[in-house]
Amino acid sequence: LPGGFDRKGKPTVGAGWQTFDGNDHPECFALDPVVKHGGESSQRMTASAEVQPLIWAAAAPLSAVHGRIYTAEVWVKTKGVRRGARRGPALQLEITDNRAQAVAFARAAVAREGDADWQVLTAAIACPPGGRRVRVNLGLDAEAGDCWFDELFVHETPWPLPSDVASGWAKKAASTVKGTIAGKVLDDDGQPIAGATV
Repeated sequence: LPGGFDRKGKPTVGAGWQTFDGNDHPECFALDPVVKHGGESSQRMTASAEVQPLIWAAAAPLSAVHGRIYTAEVWVKTKGVRRGARRGPALQLEITDNRAQAVAFARAAVAREGDADWQVLTAAIACPPGGRRVRVNLGLDAEAGDCWFDELFVHETPWPLPSDVASGWAKKAASTVKGTIAGKVLDDDGQPIAGATV
């Protein structure tokens, strides 16, 4: 999956990303070289009464494996966002089947209206039976305002996320957390294997 928005794909979105209907929609989308969390530019979205700005990107076929957990995180900044009854700026992580239909999803959204500095949205999901591909949607479901997305990271959950490493969380957690992990071992169909435990 594309990690940032430093290269243009279509005129208004980063390389590897698609708009919700395949059209450019310059009234909703732009690559912004000024407001960015890192790299050369971020993806700006502007709320619209006519359309709901949303872009998506999918990993390679067979990128999802049943039973594995996938996590996505993206940095987001907002200005003048008025949600109303809508979700606001959101990250949605999906697992799709062979027909590109979502079989599972997890969503994270910015709950606060108005202006907010850069913050991380994180979503995690386990791949169910029939899951074959990881897909990410980024969108602005709001009555008004702008948001910027930058530095998307998607991987299997055992890897520490960039924001965890930057904050020192991984080192702190490793030195302070004690406990036991227990569970069942599942086969490829998601069924418990008799006598196998963790």
